[in-house]
Amino acid sequence: MKNHKIYFLFLFLLISSTFLGCLDDKEACIELVKENLKAAEEENVDAYLKTIDPNSPSYAMTKSVMTNLFNMYDLEYKLIDVSVSEIDEQSAKVRVVFTTRKIKGPQFNNNKVSAVHYLTKVNDEWKINSSVVNNIESIQ
Repeated sequence: MKNHKIYFLFLFLLISSTFLGCLDDKEACIELVKENLKAAEEENVDAYLKTIDPNSPSYAMTKSVMTNLFNMYDLEYKLIDVSVSEIDEQSAKVRVVFTTRKIKGPQFNNNKVSAVHYLTKVNDEWKINSSVVNNIESIQ
């Protein structure tokens, strides 16, 4: 009977640590999305790129696009919703909804974006590898 108690205790601890690890990863994924938008808001290209997977095929293009965007506009970003819809040890799928509003710059349509970020772990840190925009809605 004593062996069964030890076995169940071990099993409980194993399941608990696995579950808590997933929670920590989910929180880390959500924090990454927040860091990404904060870097965009602050127009900090280096901080923005730290949230992107350097192995992503669009990494170099992202640097160029964001540099040009930051030089042309002063934009305000607001995170409306973020949720981790899928996650395993090395990849995650994060759904986001955010708004972008022009503060300064040439013609720009304020918008609300619904997208999915596909994250990968790089050196034990979550990074955005790619994103798919599902919807862009013009707002006032």
